[in-house]
Amino acid sequence: MQPALIAPANAAFVGIPAKIIFILIPLVGIAVFAYIMKHRIEPLLQAAPGPTLQPLSGTHPGRHQNLARPVAPSALSAGRRAAHHRLLRILTLAARSTQLVVLGFAADFSLPGFGGAFGHFYSVLKDYAGTAVFICAVILAVRRLAFKPARYDVPERYGQDHTPRPSWCWG
Repeated sequence: MQPALIAPANAAFVGIPAKIIFILIPLVGIAVFAYIMKHRIEPLLQAAPGPTLQPLSGTHPGRHQNLARPVAPSALSAGRRAAHHRLLRILTLAARSTQLVVLGFAADFSLPGFGGAFGHFYSVLKDYAGTAVFICAVILAVRRLAFKPARYDVPERYGQDHTPRPSWCWG
């Protein structure tokens, strides 16, 4: 009896083995990303350096004394905790994305160390992280489209509002 579902690594699309297609998709994505980044970075490389690129050069009086000033630990630690939580969510989803890409051309693939109890824990954590990202995206879209604050209005001298473009990207 044939299985009801065919693994992506064993599938074919219009006679072409899916493995080839699934290898080409990330390669094309990397090439497009490199092309876009090249064109985005060119103006930055041609720009004149600012004073922030010369730290501790003496251009800002009193800068050395500001480095020794104590920082409020509560605000600093809260910001670090929030940044760590965001980083954990991003890394969790990145590991799953990597696993999905490899599953396209290697059936029954699992990232090293992601088997057994840890794999089950990771699966649950991945689902919660994905749900949190989805909820945040929905809140962002509703806030941007339905309850649009006045500060989001574009002054006429700057042209038209570009809200539909990022709204389309959220979908």
